[in-house]
Amino acid sequence: MWFDSGVKPSWYYWFAGDIVYHLGWEDISAAYLAVTYLYGSRMICERDNLFAKFSTGYGSGQDNYDQPSYPSYLDLNGHDQSLLHLYRGYNSSAVGIMVTSAVPATLTIKNTNWKDDGDGWCRGNFTGAAAFTYDGSWTNKFTKIFSRTTGALTVKKGAFKFAEGAGWGGTNVFVKAGAKLIIAADSMPVAFGNRALLGHQSWTRLEIENGGTLELSAADKPAVVRSFVYNGAQMPAGTYTSASGVGIAGGGALRVRSSTDGEPCAVLLVR
Repeated sequence: MWFDSGVKPSWYYWFAGDIVYHLGWEDISAAYLAVTYLYGSRMICERDNLFAKFSTGYGSGQDNYDQPSYPSYLDLNGHDQSLLHLYRGYNSSAVGIMVTSAVPATLTIKNTNWKDDGDGWCRGNFTGAAAFTYDGSWTNKFTKIFSRTTGALTVKKGAFKFAEGAGWGGTNVFVKAGAKLIIAADSMPVAFGNRALLGHQSWTRLEIENGGTLELSAADKPAVVRSFVYNGAQMPAGTYTSASGVGIAGGGALRVRSSTDGEPCAVLLVR
């Protein structure tokens, strides 16, 4: 099903069922609130900034009240999108929104929670080459789902948190000045990938700008990244804590595997 230019919702669109929707609208507008609900549907983006004119917009991959949970799919299809909210649903059984793209594209959200309650959550699963940017003003979090993607995670503003086994397996994680990435204790061992999740050690390159913060919870195992850049400087391999002076807070530790951006390799000498 195709939705092209000239579409003007006055309140919301409800995409439900196992149906594929192609969105290419160019003239979307709303008097006050435009909402796109995804309940078990598949949405394919056919152009950039489909939701740019929403006065308030959010995509939903969660259940509503006492209805069953349905996974919902947003295929960026190579087109960058921006949402004010990535709606979290009403209860903890919500499955979540599955974001993918065969070629690089970024989903940017201002806040994940629809209420101003300060610690909202959302199940977000990113695959393919889909990237995610959080540009919010609250502390919000992903729970339970680990994202297996080659796209980058950028915490541009506000605070974002991984909890209950959520994490990011992408190539790059950026924490900008004034922003914070928080890793809960139950996500520490898997926050940036490990052998159990990915079949290899973490390949994530972590970069923290001066003034950015990575808050690590105390846990039995450290968070692990392939390489680490702080304030533009490549950091040596080793273990870093809040005492290291490199933008880390909390009682946990970060283990850095390599002192370069390249993947460490073994050297085989043949005589």
